[in-house]
Amino acid sequence: AMEVGGVLAKTGSIAFKQSVDMVREAAGVATVTLTRSMGSDGPVSIHYQDDPFSTAKSGLDFTDFDGVLEWADGEAGDKSFQIQILPDAQSERIESLKIVLSNPAGGVSVGADRAMILNIVEDSVQFGELAFDSATYSINENSGSLQVVVKRSNGDVGEVSVMYATADKEATAGKDYTAVSGKLVFGDGETSKAITIPIMNDGDDEPDESFVLQLSNFTGGASEGTYSSAIVTIADDETSSGESTDGRQDTGDKTSNSDDTTGTTSASSSKGGGGSLNLFLLLILMGGLLLIRRRMLESL
Repeated sequence: AMEVGGVLAKTGSIAFKQSVDMVREAAGVATVTLTRSMGSDGPVSIHYQDDPFSTAKSGLDFTDFDGVLEWADGEAGDKSFQIQILPDAQSERIESLKIVLSNPAGGVSVGADRAMILNIVEDSVQFGELAFDSATYSINENSGSLQVVVKRSNGDVGEVSVMYATADKEATAGKDYTAVSGKLVFGDGETSKAITIPIMNDGDDEPDESFVLQLSNFTGGASEGTYSSAIVTIADDETSSGESTDGRQDTGDKTSNSDDTTGTTSASSSKGGGGSLNLFLLLILMGGLLLIRRRMLESL
């Protein structure tokens, strides 16, 4: 570290602003940016050049380069240099140029991104568009989870990525669904990825509710497709009558039906018992009449 007037100078550090970038052959030129941060005391400089072991070759894919970028005392922020890109007749799809930093001067340090990759891409190569396969989705709240597919179309060359995240509308994360976010990475030739969103059944009788699923930060040359956001609607599985959408009813209704059936059965049993008693009495009466007749005949 350097001292200025007995005080430790904050000369800062220099690094590439992007660790990976791309340029089309037809563009003719690529701009590379370095940035000085975490201090601006004193004049500083750094050397840059291509790595000779890159798959892109000097004189064939780009014009050979090396140079120095300088920052004055009190100066921080970005400095840039340009690289001339050469078109060729060979079908090479993607070639990588590695650029490295060296020889920091003036007490400045080299930051974490001390090397970067510049991908030189053939004009016919397409990295693809990333989008949801639909603008809207619907699911019952008792389904457990929803799987949403992100499609890569109109090209599948190279590794690309995209960020995704949910956001509340009427539906509330933690009550109606579990919030999710993350990064989807598509490998070379890969065209489909899935996102799983847990759905929560709150048991409330309420209107259908929805939330948003959003794509952002497309990298690797991929572009935004037609459906970069989607609306997910959660359909309530309770009704005002107490019946769920799968046809089940609450316990009170079942008890009432059971009571009605028992009452009907009891009434039928009582009616049947009365009929048997009447028949029994009739038989006794007929027996008595026969006995009286017999005694009258004997007395004659």
